[in-house]
Amino acid sequence: MLPDGSKLSDLVGQVLKANPTIKCSAERMVAAVNEEYQNHTFVLSDRDTVALIPPVSGG
Repeated sequence: MLPDGSKLSDLVGQVLKANPTIKCSAERMVAAVNEEYQNHTFVLSDRDTVALIPPVSGG
């Protein structure tokens, strides 16, 4: 759980630290909050739904 006033960047950092097999920098991680893309300065609220989207490639 994150403290009140936490930013999306705090959550991304926490997820990457807890999952070292994810091999991307926090800056490259795209995120959506409540089904809308947000930048990492977005302040999270209680009960927000967050989707983290790592960089992808392929063709």
